Amino acid sequence: MRKFILGVIAGVFISVLLFVPLLISERHNKFDYGRFHGGISAQLDVVRRLPEAVGSDLARSECTNKFLQVKDATIWVVERNGVKTLRVD
Repeated sequence: MRKFILGVIAGVFISVLLFVPLLISERHNKFDYGRFHGGISAQLDVVRRLPEAVGSDLARSECTNKFLQVKDATIWVVERNGVKTLRVD
């Protein structure tokens, strides 16, 4: 009976040593994943709101200075009459 109890205690101890680091690293990976996708969501939100704030007229010939690109949206720095503004493509 004593060997059985010692075996169970040793099994629990080894299991804790193996699985606790895995649980900690999983929590860290989820944090990094959420932070990365939160950043992309914020950038897409800026892209969606920008046209109503600064305008949406953009000629292809003006697309020379890329400011930000996220997924399929690009924000360009456009200079007209010496004034620089942002436009979304």
